[in-house]
Amino acid sequence: AKNHERVTVVPDPGWYGAVLSEMEASDGEVSQEIRARLAGEAFRRTAAYDRAISDWLAGPSDSITLRLGKVMDLRYGENPHQVAALYRAERDEGGVAGAKVFGGKEISYNNILDLTAASRLAADLDGAGCAIIKHASPCGTAVGETLQEAFQKAHDCDPLSAFGSVIAFNRVLDAGAASEMVDQATFVEAIIAPGIDPAALEALQKAKWGKSVRILEAGPSSEVPEFRSVSGGFLAQQGESPDPEEKVVTERAPSEKEWEDLRFAWRVVRHARSNAGSGRGR
Repeated sequence: AKNHERVTVVPDPGWYGAVLSEMEASDGEVSQEIRARLAGEAFRRTAAYDRAISDWLAGPSDSITLRLGKVMDLRYGENPHQVAALYRAERDEGGVAGAKVFGGKEISYNNILDLTAASRLAADLDGAGCAIIKHASPCGTAVGETLQEAFQKAHDCDPLSAFGSVIAFNRVLDAGAASEMVDQATFVEAIIAPGIDPAALEALQKAKWGKSVRILEAGPSSEVPEFRSVSGGFLAQQGESPDPEEKVVTERAPSEKEWEDLRFAWRVVRHARSNAGSGRGR
């Protein structure tokens, strides 16, 4: 790779087709531009290998190394004048960054934030769960015997705020839940679930907002620290447990039904930012 001006290094079988096409089009030659790209890929491969060995030998250390690969450029950032892109953590194929997208409008910066918030909340729920997010805060969350029931309860929490929202499920989205969304939701920005049944996809794409809605299938993401940028650096913290320590400080201990509601409320409120409402939709 260091000698890429004279040698073509092929770091992965995935490059075979591109290199062969280049050679066939250039009488057996490979352009300097392609050689430089391939050399860069080779060095990235060896750097990742050396970093993995270093991390294993050092164990917990005082430094954190992040390796991010660009997934795509975004139309703009949080505001139209800001340039933005989506990056994915190395060796992590799950989460919103690794999701499979089934049509719809181009995914925006704010869509990604809402999709992340919605999928995290839905994943915290026991049983068939649905989370409806607007501006990164829950406007309806519920569990039910089925995803259809969970969506109906979540939507009933605040139907007005659910307009133009992002909706997440914690199970494979089925046709029953999809049909309920088509019947109840007047407009949906995006939908995310760990799996999308073909019948559900067909039902959603036939809705009046079906051509614009972003439908994503996302697997679980690796457990990594949560990062937030600050001036000159980053804050890092481990993710919070969905189940807090249960401590009774009142004369009367909660009933089992009250404990159930408290646990549910905790899981929702820990994802809320400000002025958010949630409920079981009973």
